[in-house]
Amino acid sequence: MKNKNLKSSRFPFADNDKEYRINEISALLIELVVNMTEIERKQLLNELEKEHQSKYTEKRQHPRKQVFIYVNCSSHKYVFGDFIHNISRSGLYIETEPQTPLLIGQKLAKTFILPDTGDLVKIRGNIVRIDSKGIGVHFDEPLSTT
Repeated sequence: MKNKNLKSSRFPFADNDKEYRINEISALLIELVVNMTEIERKQLLNELEKEHQSKYTEKRQHPRKQVFIYVNCSSHKYVFGDFIHNISRSGLYIETEPQTPLLIGQKLAKTFILPDTGDLVKIRGNIVRIDSKGIGVHFDEPLSTT
């Protein structure tokens, strides 16, 4: 996805590895996208979605199972409850409102009941992803059953 038009003096970061502030990069990206045609925007979106999807697919070690399970979560400062939307042996995704300030790398203890077995699960993990709809958590130890 290399754009030859970026090699101008206007986009110096395209030619070297110098660090730029995030707001400078964001402004330049927005300017580039605004000046694209609708077709170019759609192509860029498709490429970015493919790359984003392959990143997360490559990182997954275990298949995910779609679920709707209530979970209690706690960190050293906060306690909240929400719903698990998918789960695997190595992690889960909790759909949650951004009511609590959560951070990537933050430890969470989670307690929930597996609907298939009725087993109470108490497991710890780290937040590895935060998006507008929720959080992705990677378990410290693999879950024995899902």
